[in-house]
Parts: sequence; C-alpha cells; structure tokens
Amino acid sequence: MRIGSKFTGGSLDKGRLDTLVDAVYAIALTLLVLDLKPPGSLSPSQVPHFLYSMLPQIGIYAIAFSTVALLWVCHHYYATLIVGTDFTHVMLNLSPLLLIALVPFTAAVMGNNASSSWAVAVFTLNVAVICFLYVLNWRHCRRRLVPAEVDRRLLDTMSVNAWLSLAGEIVATALAFVAPLLGIAIAAILVPAGFAAMARLEPRIMQAVEVR
Repeated sequence: MRIGSKFTGGSLDKGRLDTLVDAVYAIALTLLVLDLKPPGSLSPSQVPHFLYSMLPQIGIYAIAFSTVALLWVCHHYYATLIVGTDFTHVMLNLSPLLLIALVPFTAAVMGNNASSSWAVAVFTLNVAVICFLYVLNWRHCRRRLVPAEVDRRLLDTMSVNAWLSLAGEIVATALAFVAPLLGIAIAAILVPAGFAAMARLEPRIMQAVEVR
C-alpha cells in the first residue's frame, strides 16, 4: 500500500490485533474489582465501619482502573492513524499486553500494602514499562504504518505526550521510595492529566482521519 510518497508497510489487516488488544484490556479492567472482597457476613452495625476501612482499597481500585482505561484510550486514538500492521507492530502490541494482564496483581499488591514503597513502586513501574513499550510502538508506527499525509506536528505532539506519560510514571516510581503516598498521588494525578491531553488531541486526530 502506497499513500503519498511513503510506503506504510501495512499489508496486513490490523482488525484482529485490535480485537485482541481490546479483549485483554476488558479482562484486566474486570479483574481489578476482584480484590475488593467483602467478608462473609456483617451485622448491620458493622457495615459502616467495614465500608470505611475499605476506602483506601477502593481508592487504589479507582486509580488502577482509570490508569488502565487511560492506556486503552491512548491506544485507541493512536491506532486510528495506523494503516495495517506488520510483524514488529504485532510484537510491540503483544508485549504490553503481558503487563496489562499483570496490572490486577500489581494493583492488589499496592492496595493491600499502600504504606510500602516497593508495593507502590511495583504498580507504577509496571505502568511505566507499558508506557515505554508504547513509545517504542508509536516510534515504529510513525516510520512504517502512519500515512505521509498526516500532519507531522500532530504526530510530534502525540510522541511528546507518550514520552511525558512515561516520565510521569518514572517520577511516581522514584517518589514511591521517598514517600509511598506521594507515589500514589502522582499516579492518581497522571490520570486526569492524561485524559485532558487526549481530549485536546481528539479533534486533531479525527480531522487527520477524515483527511486520510
């Protein structure tokens, strides 16, 4: 397939790959809630205390769920500009899925040990490696699978956003060893910041898709 002056290399249909990616994200998002386990039975007077004691774990669940959701949103919008797929692209999509499937475990570790630096770091580092693999994936896609007609300034902005996400998770990991709650706070702040960045990019991405 030749678009403009740039050969995309995307001779394979990426629909099956996108379906697999969506399925893994859906399963990971669903499994996150399994760490919130109520006891077998409570008296009416014990319910309020139990719910209050669960607030930290519910908060961790919300952070983990929204983090995975943000990763999926980013993947979804970035993938709209990609034409076809190739072997490298497939491998660079499968590798993050290994770690996406691990998020329920690392989130459970953090939720059950929120005062432990290592427990927080194992979650933020997990997300950081996912972000790094997506940076590599996007770099490959820009060279091989994105049509030449797409605005380079848009692609540059998307690359910067990907690097900033990686940097933010690295900072959260480092700060977890200074103060675990600070690492959790940074991880939480990165979520609305990421959604805001994607909301700003959406009109430009949709315009690029229409032009293509």
